[in-house]
Amino acid sequence: MPESNENDNKEQAEEFAYTTNVVTYILSAAHCPVKFRDYIDCLIGIAGKEIEFSTTDKQIESRRKVFRSNTNKGVNRYWARDKRRDLLKWQKENNLVLLDYKEGKYNSKLNRRAPSVYKLYLVEYVQRVIAEAKKNKLFWDSDRVMAIKMAAQRLIDELRARPKEEPEKDYIDPPAEVLRKLRTAKTHIEEAIRLLKKYDFQIYKEDEPLVASIEKLLSKIRERGFAELEDMKIFSGIEREPKP
Repeated sequence: MPESNENDNKEQAEEFAYTTNVVTYILSAAHCPVKFRDYIDCLIGIAGKEIEFSTTDKQIESRRKVFRSNTNKGVNRYWARDKRRDLLKWQKENNLVLLDYKEGKYNSKLNRRAPSVYKLYLVEYVQRVIAEAKKNKLFWDSDRVMAIKMAAQRLIDELRARPKEEPEKDYIDPPAEVLRKLRTAKTHIEEAIRLLKKYDFQIYKEDEPLVASIEKLLSKIRERGFAELEDMKIFSGIEREPKP
């Protein structure tokens, strides 16, 4: 192996070790559960110095196997997904943002999902903590670990002091399958009424509101959307904005 490559690999390993050490103090100050540490380290390894990057659960799992060679046997294939969901839930409950996640779009033709986009704010927090720790020259020169710990605690206190952000109410079209079923439901009702008329069925005046209410319900569902929750969609009831 060329000497330049060896030096690059050594530098990357040192950079990773230094970053994860600072992350340890940040997570400790936040009282982040230890169960998330492997997952976070995998993301740090993939991110490098970039806050935003794209990756897949499979790539994260491959990174985990590099760290933990003994996980090749009996590993949970949904490990990365489950850890992400739990971490996103934990940070929301604790008014912290360590990670943002946007699921990659599914390509039905290729039968695969595009890599998801991550924003690992811990990469930024590491730099902020180091810069803050260096301001305390007395501790930085005499007890660097203590300086970093103090800076990490100030960062977490600052993050937690911010008001909780309300999720944006973005309208997302209902899945095509839902829209298709709604259209066919209305069509089936109309066809059923037409067929019943052959048997002398009549819609009495008092029944008209019932038919109208069914059509209104179908329209209401169609005009209300879904919202993204972590990496899945749920019915939100958010109304479609009226066209100008």
